[in-house]
Amino acid sequence: GGAAVTLSGANLLFASGLFAVDSARPFPVTLAPGDTLDVDVAFTPTAAGQFNNVLVWDVQGGAQDPQTTVVGNARLAPVLGLYDESRTEIDVAAAALGFGEVYVGRQAVRTMRLVNDGAAGSTLAIRRMAVEGPGAGRFAINPSTFASSLPGNVNLEPHFDLVVTYLSQGLTGFDDEAVLIIETDDPTSPVVEVALAGRAIRPVVTVSTTALDFGPVLVGTTPAPTRTFTIRNDGVGALVVSDVTAPTLGVYSRTTSVPVPATLQPFASMTVTVTYTPAVQNVVASATLEVRTTDLDRGQPHHQGSFVGI
Repeated sequence: GGAAVTLSGANLLFASGLFAVDSARPFPVTLAPGDTLDVDVAFTPTAAGQFNNVLVWDVQGGAQDPQTTVVGNARLAPVLGLYDESRTEIDVAAAALGFGEVYVGRQAVRTMRLVNDGAAGSTLAIRRMAVEGPGAGRFAINPSTFASSLPGNVNLEPHFDLVVTYLSQGLTGFDDEAVLIIETDDPTSPVVEVALAGRAIRPVVTVSTTALDFGPVLVGTTPAPTRTFTIRNDGVGALVVSDVTAPTLGVYSRTTSVPVPATLQPFASMTVTVTYTPAVQNVVASATLEVRTTDLDRGQPHHQGSFVGI
């Protein structure tokens, strides 16, 4: 208006304790034409539901004090819960999914279960999910949206399963890293960042020989003759030697310098010793020993060697 007005106060009609009034300046307050006054109304619910009140403005000299309707809607707070494939809870404050070493050009998949760990009667809304960061292009999530709300769970039901895939695309020697962003209406943790990491590897198995010839051996020779060969990792990333299968003929046996399955880091090696113990005279005993590893380019078995004794 064109004249000053004085407010003696702003009071709630019902003293419920759910609403409180806080003025930027103490009353009484005189407002010149065009002047404004900030008045905050705080809502502190103690239970779920809709609550109403009326804010009455005490205007000096006014024929009737104006009123403002105050409405507050309260609901039980949801709590985002994250769990891994084994249903072990993941700390949302330090959430991470590690994919480890993945053979280049291959995929690794992790599944994370999202639930509402809030009280019964609460609902959790998932507002946004996205992968960000320098290695974001090597990670994918499915599905990328979830439209429904999750009520409070019982034994992780109901739930939402998020599948995270890592595609190893290049041998950098470093981890590919990104961040999975999950935004919900959890008031305590509205934005959760899940660290993602995986590394591309290509282990390469090298076997020092593909044939061992024991030559003529007398039955009962003591000690029985042996031949030794070496398995080495000449690639990038750890090589797992899952087995060195003994020949089908009982006259051959093998021992390894380290127990199998064995993990060989780049340029590390192990030895395999084959023993020939003939049981019958004038027989040519030939067999094949298979070396099975995680060198995926070599197929299964990854190496075959022939062993001949007479």
